[in-house]
Amino acid sequence: MMPSKGYDPVDVSGEKWSYPQTPRNLRAVLPWFYNQMSFIGEPAVQARIMAGIFKCVKLGEDKFQQGFGGYNPESNEFGLVPLRPQHVDINNSRWRWTSGATSTINWSAADNFVASFNAGSDELFLIFGYYNLEPTPNLNELFIQPGSEKYPIITVEPLRCRKECYFLLPMPFIVEPRSQLTIQAACKSISIAEEAGILGYFFAPKSKLIYKTRIVS
Repeated sequence: MMPSKGYDPVDVSGEKWSYPQTPRNLRAVLPWFYNQMSFIGEPAVQARIMAGIFKCVKLGEDKFQQGFGGYNPESNEFGLVPLRPQHVDINNSRWRWTSGATSTINWSAADNFVASFNAGSDELFLIFGYYNLEPTPNLNELFIQPGSEKYPIITVEPLRCRKECYFLLPMPFIVEPRSQLTIQAACKSISIAEEAGILGYFFAPKSKLIYKTRIVS
């Protein structure tokens, strides 16, 4: 399966759901979603991310053959949580990245910010941004490749002249089950550790949402 290339905000009020509990549980978590996105000041950007959430819920009904149960689904439902490092195959409990021992200035080499991995058969990802909590970030450019789609290289260095510590993608993207994701980085110095990570949501059946480490199926 190939990830979507992006989408504009859509009217989801007339959406037809496959499971009766899905719209009820989706409405129940809407306040939580909007609270999670309160740091985003532009309503149109919030709407675009919300459209992606609805699209993932619809895809989840189809791909997982289960109804949506919100943040704490039943054992026979799927739900969602904010993206954790383990979900993208980073085997620790922190969004902490260390640049490699080889220089990547001007892309003379590249570091794996998220090493290439494949989503499980019962996993969906919605990714909408990047953040870096360092006062002076070392990472300065990102190359994002979901599946075979290669996105334009993004410079994140202008974060240093803004009060925000995050960068929102022009278009959120979805990684469907069994699709691949790779995110590479270029940076200014070698062997530097940073508190940096990906903003997004992870959709999966409850059995996966409660695991402490990554289990691929």
